[in-house]
Amino acid sequence: ISRTSAMQFKDTKKSLSEIAAELGVDALVEGSVFRADGMVRITVQLIGAFPERHLWTQIFDRKLEDVLALHSDVAQAVADEIEITVTPEEKERLSSKRKVNPEAYELYMMGMNSGRRGSAKKALDYFLQAVEKDPGFAEAHAGIAFVRAYRGRGGETPLKPYTESKKALERALELDDMQPGAYTAQAMLSMYWEWDWRTAEDNFKKAIEIDPSYMTSYAEIDNLLT
Repeated sequence: ISRTSAMQFKDTKKSLSEIAAELGVDALVEGSVFRADGMVRITVQLIGAFPERHLWTQIFDRKLEDVLALHSDVAQAVADEIEITVTPEEKERLSSKRKVNPEAYELYMMGMNSGRRGSAKKALDYFLQAVEKDPGFAEAHAGIAFVRAYRGRGGETPLKPYTESKKALERALELDDMQPGAYTAQAMLSMYWEWDWRTAEDNFKKAIEIDPSYMTSYAEIDNLLT
């Protein structure tokens, strides 16, 4: 189930069974995050819907600098619990996360939130600050590449955003060639600047193959194909 589908139930008063029925699933994963003194705790629960019953709980504690690896640990634990087969490529992606500067990660998340709210300028500023804090943060470089590639959507003609996007993209892939955000940015460059629809589609599909939950690629490939 995509993030977009799940987020429609944020702050809802519907019962768990009603939500599960609307999503067409038998169980739901709930989670909470607590952060203090440089540590982060994620509590994950798997809850059956018909009837409502608690199936599984696990608590994950990590240093904030290990937050990327923590995401992977949670994803792997949930996959194991519901007996999803994880491909070798997915296992490699889940096990390859490096440490990240906590301040850089927070700036990156602020950039992602700004982007979702439609403020590309703020998003770019946060991503740039993130790579200043942590030059090896692949996701932040991919964010820079995406925002600058996106400027071509309005038919902008100056080449500076294009060349800056390419530079950030190359750095993101150099740091992590399994970064879905980087392939999405490459697709955006192909679609809006190079008018190479086939390459754009291939890169969107590559991003989705790497991370089937990466919703930005779904949204943009829909723009490409419609």
